Amino acid sequence: MKRSLHNRLCLALLGILSFGSVINFGSVINTVAQASPAPFPGPMRASRSATATPLIMFEPPTDEKVDNSRGGASRPADIKCMQDESYAFPMTALVPQSGVGLTTSSHPTLMVYVPPTMTNQAHLTLRDDEQNGVYQSRLQIPQTGGILRISLPIDSPELVVGQTYHWSLALLCQPTQTDLPITSGQIRRIDLSDNDLPPQQPLLSQAVIYGRAGVWHDMLLSLALLKERQPESNALNENWIELLRSEDLGAIANTPFLN
Repeated sequence: MKRSLHNRLCLALLGILSFGSVINFGSVINTVAQASPAPFPGPMRASRSATATPLIMFEPPTDEKVDNSRGGASRPADIKCMQDESYAFPMTALVPQSGVGLTTSSHPTLMVYVPPTMTNQAHLTLRDDEQNGVYQSRLQIPQTGGILRISLPIDSPELVVGQTYHWSLALLCQPTQTDLPITSGQIRRIDLSDNDLPPQQPLLSQAVIYGRAGVWHDMLLSLALLKERQPESNALNENWIELLRSEDLGAIANTPFLN
């Protein structure tokens, strides 16, 4: 009954956000097309509610084990650049509680919450599962604080399907100090069947399917792009908040995107 209600809510909101168009999700949610329409219950509240069911839900892969070091690094969370004010919340990688985020992309987009800082540079490092260097880059970052999106460039090495990679982002403090603020995560590329995600699907359809398949990074990017295109949508904004809260990232859910 709960799954049926959720599917009906999905169908109703999809119809609203796509201006009444009919969306085919493929075989993954083929039965949704047969559900009778139900009225959209209105904007969801920021707090959890038994009746407020988010449209885009993340269902973690069952084979993932929780890594208690998620979003952290080899340094305490309160490490900051010496010239910075105290952080209300430290630099944090937007990854699921398992510490491993899945992607279908050869050059995915990573997201990191960066607190307000006096520095304007950061260093990204990507290593394979044997800690061999795969890619590194120095990034220019805003100093205002918020969620930074880092897209691996198309000329960087492709992520190999089935392999797990380790990535980290460190602030390059000025003047230079040895204990740099840093956060990290893991990412693994998988192959999602074309039957599950047909080409040219709308972003909302993609986000729903990615979430149900446990593909964290692709789901998160799709929802972020939707939020940017429809900034007045309470449903999308509240869905973003609920999604981050579900993975213990609620403290940064209301922070702006930096790019």
